[in-house]
Amino acid sequence: MMLLLVALTTCTLFAEEKSYVIEVTYSVTYEYRDFQGRVLSSQSGIDGKQSFLVCAESVGEAKQKAIDQCSSVCSYGGQKIGSKEIGGVQCTKYEVRRVKGATDISKSHPAC
Repeated sequence: MMLLLVALTTCTLFAEEKSYVIEVTYSVTYEYRDFQGRVLSSQSGIDGKQSFLVCAESVGEAKQKAIDQCSSVCSYGGQKIGSKEIGGVQCTKYEVRRVKGATDISKSHPAC
């Protein structure tokens, strides 16, 4: 709630900026890597979504800002989540997320 208030206040300071609600979609893949980091196997997971409230002069700028914010939240090279033996090799299971795109959902989720 406080973040929303700060974002709305910040947007009103700059007359040319508007508040946008941007939904960023990312893919999830599960990779099984050996002790040297080589991917021995992978499988697709379910795509995820994260919404961001951003201030920008245009929809394109808002989408880029949301993707930049999402990089720390919904896009990363891999988080260890388990282990599994594949073909006699002990592997570590990683969840890997990559940003696919961004959509302006401001009309269906108004910021104000």
